Amino acid sequence: CVPDSKNERLFISDRLRMDVAIGKNQEMYSWIGEGHFNDGDLTEMVKQGAISSGSFVAFLANIFGGNDASYTYNGKHGPALEEFGFKIPVAKSKYRFGRREEPPVTAYSGTFLVDRAAVDLVQVAFRTDRLPRDTGVCYATVTLEYMRVRFTDAEFLLPKESRLHIDRKSVV
Repeated sequence: CVPDSKNERLFISDRLRMDVAIGKNQEMYSWIGEGHFNDGDLTEMVKQGAISSGSFVAFLANIFGGNDASYTYNGKHGPALEEFGFKIPVAKSKYRFGRREEPPVTAYSGTFLVDRAAVDLVQVAFRTDRLPRDTGVCYATVTLEYMRVRFTDAEFLLPKESRLHIDRKSVV
């Protein structure tokens, strides 16, 4: 994977702001403030550009919900956090990246940060293994930030933000 020229990197930034809800079997999306959720695929709402779905449920289920991941303890991360590493092999991965029609499944690995005092998840960050050449991309990195949110008389740990970073390669 190399930039498009020796000293040049392609950089495009875009922000997609949506409300996300968890349905019976999948995530559901709505434009902010729209008042109802679409139970269709995210690609039906967002027709162009890079998108990532499953960030709020599927990744966590793949990482923490079974025997799919292997883990390491990476040590303290500042005064209040503990860092752990994880790896999901392609044979157990559910993460797809690439063309909208039939994106390939890819392995990924990353870290998660836990607040030592609250024993809360603070951040999950992962990077795909090298992606197939026909995707036109070297790697994709996803970072999820979490925060406590109060609803009526209960507190919930919810995703605050999801960021997708795509490292492009020169397609020769």
